[in-house]
Amino acid sequence: MTKLRLSLFSATAAATLVGAAAAYGLWAASPGARTARAEVGVRRALARGDWLATGRQIATLRSLDPERAALAEARLLIKRETGPQGLVKAQSLLLAAMRDPETRPQAQTRYAVLLLDRGGLAQRKPALEMLVQASEAGSRSARLALAENLEINEGDQRALARLYTRASRESPTAAQRLEELYAQGRLKPRSLNESTDLRRRYFELTQAAARRGEISAVYELASAYERGYGVERDIGLAEQWYREAARRGSNRARLRYAAYLRAHVKDPQAAKQAHAMLEQAAAEGSVQAIVELGHDFMFGRGVPRDPAAANARYYAAMQRGSASAKVALAQVYLGQPAGAGAQEALRLLGEAAEQNNSSASFRLYKIYSGGVPGVAADPVLAARYLQSAVDLGHSTAIEQAAIARAADPGDPQAFRWAIRAVDAGSDSIKLLLLLGDAYAAGDVVGRDPERALGFYRRAGARGSAQAVRAEARLYFSLGDPASRSLALRMLQKAAAGGETLAYVDLGRAYASGAGVPISAPTAVKYFAQGAAAGDPVAMVELGRSYATGYGVNRDDLQAAAEYRRAADLGDAQAMALLAYCYEHGLGLDRDPGQARGWLQRGTATGDSESAYWYALFLLNPENGAPNPGEARRLLTEASNKRFKPAIALLARL
Repeated sequence: MTKLRLSLFSATAAATLVGAAAAYGLWAASPGARTARAEVGVRRALARGDWLATGRQIATLRSLDPERAALAEARLLIKRETGPQGLVKAQSLLLAAMRDPETRPQAQTRYAVLLLDRGGLAQRKPALEMLVQASEAGSRSARLALAENLEINEGDQRALARLYTRASRESPTAAQRLEELYAQGRLKPRSLNESTDLRRRYFELTQAAARRGEISAVYELASAYERGYGVERDIGLAEQWYREAARRGSNRARLRYAAYLRAHVKDPQAAKQAHAMLEQAAAEGSVQAIVELGHDFMFGRGVPRDPAAANARYYAAMQRGSASAKVALAQVYLGQPAGAGAQEALRLLGEAAEQNNSSASFRLYKIYSGGVPGVAADPVLAARYLQSAVDLGHSTAIEQAAIARAADPGDPQAFRWAIRAVDAGSDSIKLLLLLGDAYAAGDVVGRDPERALGFYRRAGARGSAQAVRAEARLYFSLGDPASRSLALRMLQKAAAGGETLAYVDLGRAYASGAGVPISAPTAVKYFAQGAAAGDPVAMVELGRSYATGYGVNRDDLQAAAEYRRAADLGDAQAMALLAYCYEHGLGLDRDPGQARGWLQRGTATGDSESAYWYALFLLNPENGAPNPGEARRLLTEASNKRFKPAIALLARL
């Protein structure tokens, strides 16, 4: 049992901790408590590499729970790398552990990983089937193993697709997992609607199971309503089903219903009701409920704030092997002045991370990223713990990792992390837009306009005018008159919401007749509105209108003025057009030096069109001595970026 240095707490807190330990004395003497202590002992001894202590703990566990002892002994044999005979014995022990439904998913996962690592190609299919079964039973390790082995080759992907497709006809878990694989781009759906069909099938299968009285299905049905998964999101129905699952004795539902009450019901009585729900779950054996009760006392949720009472509950939960309690106690230690508790906090977080607690890994990432009193920053450890938190499914870690790579919408890893973060509950507008753009374009995942619209709408509901514009542009791409009419209304809404590029889209729609009669004056009106709102692209379009006399009287001076405004805002296209005005004396005095300067600035932004025009400028003897070598270099750079005019000109040089 972990020894806490009680001196770091106040005398009152220490006394409360001792009282809490006594209060749980009856539980500590029960077989369940002894089993839990033995399992924790095995885990810690294995982590230390103390094989003798591990053996003693396994012997204790064997007298209490033979299947859990078999699983623990198999882990010992695998970790000690005892050779072929040891692995054969480990496989035999894992098969024994599979007889118990409670230990079956863990045993299946470890057995399957052994087959994948050492069994050869002939064992791959049965190993993957075993991982699918363990994953359906809720084993996170099995899901991670599946994800790792899914990358191996296309044959495995096809085999897994067949396995999940077959299982998804009756299993809601399989339907959900297959849809996740499609969403992450790991597998390619057979049709555009297959993902939608799978989400609907998941909901219908779950609903049918809930009506048959399966408590776990009642909980999952509530979660589907809360997330809007396979059905329209309905917080009211989610609340009803969570309450029903809690009434039927589901501790998981009690925990989630308590969280629901705190998140969605603002009545102060709701927090008290949530606390009572947690007390009921704790009384019926939920260790996580004890941790949540600690949070209630620590933060004053439904009860008066009482840090001593909070620490007592954390201590009691930790005694029962809770990694979450270790994270909470570590936070208490980190709050001690001058870093006095930093090392104890690191120890607790390290133990919790070894138990695959994602919050512990993420907290260690934060600590080693910026350092805390008593702990020096360590970028290498920080990166390692962030990756661990991502692998374990920590939603904030995944969100941060995805946002860090969201600048490149064609990055498959950014897409995979973004879909995981959003599925885990993230409402980041940046990630919702990334996913919407990915499904609209179809580059890193199969094109799915319906899913793209769903992500755009979620971002729009959070106030993103950019998302409203993106939704409108997608409607334009559908081509039918009704969609284009709706797109125009949405562009007006986006423009009113501050998305200035929507003015450009409206102007171009009237210039091209996309869903509306062609009207040059109306197009220029929208370009002018966008320019007045400060949008550089609108300024360029307005400048072109003046330069060509489109919808207005031709005015080279005004055209150059609009280009200058946009160029000063950093628009590379405007820089090239302003340079053209200086080079040819359009609305400005001819000045090759100014033209050269603006072309150099535009090229420095990496813009291929600016590089192309600068190359032409350097080849023109009217602008000074030609420089064909530099022109060729610029054209080569633009050609490498697939700029077609540069490719054509380079071929003629």
